[in-house]
Amino acid sequence: MVTNRLEGFFEEPAAHCPHDTPLQQAGVPYHYRACSFDTLDPSQDPEAFEICRLYGQTGHYQGKHGLLLMGPPGNGKTSVAVALLHQALSQNPPLKVGFWQGPRTEPRPDDPEPRPGPRLPDLADLDLIVLDDLGRQSMTPWEAEQLYLLLFGRWAAGKGVIITNNLPTAVFVQRLDQALRARLPELCFPVLFRGPDRRAGNGGAKDG
Repeated sequence: MVTNRLEGFFEEPAAHCPHDTPLQQAGVPYHYRACSFDTLDPSQDPEAFEICRLYGQTGHYQGKHGLLLMGPPGNGKTSVAVALLHQALSQNPPLKVGFWQGPRTEPRPDDPEPRPGPRLPDLADLDLIVLDDLGRQSMTPWEAEQLYLLLFGRWAAGKGVIITNNLPTAVFVQRLDQALRARLPELCFPVLFRGPDRRAGNGGAKDG
């Protein structure tokens, strides 16, 4: 069985980016909309990739309905998270999905079709959601409360959530309030991405 445990708790761009798709409607940035398990290369992080693939097949992994994808920037976490959304949309009937990049995220300057992302309350009824780069921005007490309510609701309902984070573990934990620190281990299985920064040969322009 694949384990990929972390001690304690804690992208490549798409070659072709479809327009006017369910992923666009879900708030996925332009450069990630073609990401799927058919287009991504698992060779540089096979263990993490396999855990995510198994999660996508069943909607859970080792009893957890969420995944926390951790590791340095640029090694494919967001691409894999979007691939999981893509897989959910391919089911019959397709699942309802959403992608959130923070409470105060500006559209990327190189995105030809900037689209406002969903608000946290908008994600509550969706089947699978991605919270991308959680902890990048500090949150107000109200935003932290909304995030906790969202995650508690998903834990109680057994609904899926994929969280990505680029921060060192100590910094990430420090940015979460006590309630969130207690809730995440109950909801998410931690997956460590160890691959190299795929942006290094691309001018560092893309997230990971």
